[in-house]
Amino acid sequence: MEESIYRILAENGGQIILTFLIKGAFSDIKRTIKGYKDVELILNDQDFEDKVIVEVKKTFTWASIDLFKNHLDNDNIYKRYVHLDLYLAPRRQHFSRNEIENKKPIKEVILADKSNLAILGQPGSGKTTSMKYIFHSILLDPSFMDGVYVYPLIIRLRELNKSNSYLGEDQHGGIFEKLAEIFGLKTNLEKVPKSEQSKIRKQLIRELIPSILDNLKVLLILDGFDEIGNSSLRDLVVQEIKELTKSLNYVNFIITSRSADFPFQIENIEKLEISEIDDDQLKDFSLKFFENENISDKFLEELYLKTPYKDFYRRPLLLTHIASIYSKSKEIPEKPKLIYQTIINLILKEWDEMQDVKRGSNYSKFSVDRKREFLSSLAFNLKLRYNKSYFSRDEIALVYSSICSKFDLPPDNFDNVIDEVESHNGILIKSGYNSYEFSHLTIQEYLVADYLVRGGSIRLEINELLLLPNELAIAISLSSEPNILLFEILVEKILSKSFNLGFILTFFNRISLEKPDFAEEAILGIALLYTYSKFVNIERDPNSDSKTRYENLEGRKRFEEFILNGDFLEVIKKVQEYYTIDNEKLSSNLGEYIGLRKKKNISDDLLRMRLPKYIISNPKFISAFN
Repeated sequence: MEESIYRILAENGGQIILTFLIKGAFSDIKRTIKGYKDVELILNDQDFEDKVIVEVKKTFTWASIDLFKNHLDNDNIYKRYVHLDLYLAPRRQHFSRNEIENKKPIKEVILADKSNLAILGQPGSGKTTSMKYIFHSILLDPSFMDGVYVYPLIIRLRELNKSNSYLGEDQHGGIFEKLAEIFGLKTNLEKVPKSEQSKIRKQLIRELIPSILDNLKVLLILDGFDEIGNSSLRDLVVQEIKELTKSLNYVNFIITSRSADFPFQIENIEKLEISEIDDDQLKDFSLKFFENENISDKFLEELYLKTPYKDFYRRPLLLTHIASIYSKSKEIPEKPKLIYQTIINLILKEWDEMQDVKRGSNYSKFSVDRKREFLSSLAFNLKLRYNKSYFSRDEIALVYSSICSKFDLPPDNFDNVIDEVESHNGILIKSGYNSYEFSHLTIQEYLVADYLVRGGSIRLEINELLLLPNELAIAISLSSEPNILLFEILVEKILSKSFNLGFILTFFNRISLEKPDFAEEAILGIALLYTYSKFVNIERDPNSDSKTRYENLEGRKRFEEFILNGDFLEVIKKVQEYYTIDNEKLSSNLGEYIGLRKKKNISDDLLRMRLPKYIISNPKFISAFN
C-alpha cells in the first residue's frame, strides 16, 4: 500500500510537491524549537516525512472502502460517490420552506468559501462518505482543489475516545495532541523544570501544529464531532477548534457532525447542512450502485412504484440499504412492514454498532425494543394531540410529560432526553427554528402503527380513528390477525358510526400498498362488502346532494377496482357461509346491486352477534356464489 501511495502521488505530480512542503514544514519546526530554552526535538526530517506518508497510507485505506458494497461487490467510494449539495443554512435555522432551494454543491462551497466549515447532516445523510470522497479527490485529482490544498488529513474524532500514546495509558487528548501524535512531535523536556513541563509542551504544540498545517497546505477534516463520547472531551475539542480558527493563516478545516450535536455558533466557522438527494442524484446513485443501466432502470421503476418508500430514498444510507436488498433479491419486498422493521433496527442499533460508538443517553440502558416502544408512544401521542408532522419543542415537552412515567424517565429531564433522542438515533430531528419532525413521514406512521398494535386492542374514539387512515392500515399489516383487526376497525368502530369518504379512500389505498397478510376468510369479505354497502346507501339516499353523489360515485369506482384488482373475489365467495342472497332487488339510477341477508343458523354465537344483518354487493363480486 505504501508503494501505491507514492505511485499515486508521483503520477499526479504530488510526490515532489509534498516532499518540498515537508522539508519546509520541518525547517519551521526546528526554527520554532530553537525559541524554547532547554527543549530538544526527538525527530529528524526523514522520520517526519515517513510519519506524514504513513498517515496518508492509513487514511487512504480507510477512505477507500464503503461500509456497503454495491451490486458487484464494489466498495470503492471514489467511483461510487454521488455529489451532494449543501443547504447554505442548516435546516433548523430555516424560517421559510423556500430556503430549502438555497443550496450549492459541496466542492463549490469548499473552494468558494474562505471560512472553516461545519458540515452538518442527519444520520445517514452522507457526511463521512463525502469526506472520504474529498480525501480521495485531493490525492487523485490535482485540479480538484485548484492547488489550494495538497495534503488531506482526516481525524476521526471518535478516535479521541481512545488513550493517546503520547500522553500515556488511559490519557485522552484533543485535536492538538492527536496531530502531535500523527506528526511524531516528541520532545525532550528533562532540562525544563517539572512544574513547567506540561505548560511548555502544551504551548509548543499549539504553536507547531498550525504552522505544520499551513506549510503542508493541509485540508484538515475533523469527522464525527457527535461521536465524541466524553462531554469534557467535547468541550476541549470546541475550545481547540476556536483556537484553530485564529491560528491558521493559509488553510481551513472542515468539521462534520450530526446536526443535533453541533449547536455552537463559532466565529469564522460557517455552518452548512447536507441536503436530501434529488431525482438526478438518485439516478446517479442507482447507476453507480448497480453498474448496469438495465438493472438500474428496473430498480428505479420499482422504487418509484413503491410509494411508501418515497421519503426513504432521499437519504443515502437508507437508499443504499433498499438498493442492497434489491441487489440480492431483484425486488423490493412486497411487504413494506419488512422494510420498516429493518430500517428501525438499522437506525436504533445496527448503524451505531457499525460505527462502534456508544452514545450516552438517559435511556441508553433500554433494549432496541424498549427504545422503539418509547418512540412509538411519543409518535402516537404527538399525532393524536396535534395531527401534524412538525412540532415545537413545547409541544413535544407536553407529550413527554404525559408518557415519561411509563418508561421510568424523570419528568424534569425532558431537555436531556429529547436532545439525546435526537442525537442518538436521528428518528426525531430538529428541522427548523424551534421545529422538530420525524426524519421520515413513513417512519412516523410506522411508529404510530407499532404503538397501536402493541396495545392489543384499539381503544380510540371515532374522531381519533379518523385521523389515522395510514397508521391504521400499517397497523393491520403488522397485526398477526389482520382480518380481525380490519373488521374491528371498519365494521365495529368506524362505519357503524360514520362514513368518511376521504378516510376510506386513503385507508384502502394504503392497504393496497402495505399488502397485509390477509387470510381467505369470510370475515374479511364481510368487512369489504359492509364498506361497499355504505357507498351504495349514499348513492340511493334521496337526500344526497349532487356534489356528494358525484364524489361518492368516483369513490365507489375506486373501491370496486381495489376489490377486483386485489384478488378479493375468493374471499367474498366465502361470505355465502354466513349470508344468503336477498330476493329484493336493489337499484339506483347508477346501477343495480344485490342484497345479502345474514343467515339465522350461524353456529358461532360470538360471530353471529358481530355480523351486520344486511350488506350489499355488486353482482360482479358474487358471480361465483353457489
